[in-house]
Amino acid sequence: MTGHTVADSYTPDSTGYKSDIAVTNVLVGAGAMLSSYCRLTYSLVVIMLETTSSINIFLPMMVGIMVARAVGNLLTNSLYDRALRMKQMPFLRSEPAASSKSLQAQQIMSKELVTLSTIANMESCKKALQTHHNAYPVINTAGRLVGLIPKHMVVRILQKKAFYDKDSTDRSAVQDSANLN
Repeated sequence: MTGHTVADSYTPDSTGYKSDIAVTNVLVGAGAMLSSYCRLTYSLVVIMLETTSSINIFLPMMVGIMVARAVGNLLTNSLYDRALRMKQMPFLRSEPAASSKSLQAQQIMSKELVTLSTIANMESCKKALQTHHNAYPVINTAGRLVGLIPKHMVVRILQKKAFYDKDSTDRSAVQDSANLN
């Protein structure tokens, strides 16, 4: 029955042209298929309208695309969700998992804050590396947060012995800017 209906929509009328309703149905169907697969909405409507140069199919196109998107959301994941899962990329969902909805931050955070200063000594690096944290806040001499350094970066700096040498650092640019103020 569906095949017969689709065949009728492609069949030209007595003048040899396809009817406007048939063409509209085909375009709405194509848009609905793309919308249910990719979850595109407004941009897809604009693309379809620009392609056909027909503004009078806006309403049926919009209804078809929104209904197809809603049905697609109920039945399956979108193309992009599947691609992220296949590539095993971390993806933060809009809603937390049921097991973690009732958790508070204080229940999972560490009580002792481990920070590194912008110019850290070996003792503070050693203390930081003995923790289970994966990154550390970096604090400047004024006590303000200036960044975050991952644990693997601290390890790499220590392996390369890329230490700060106060004597070899050119501080003239800093002193010049201080004199201007």
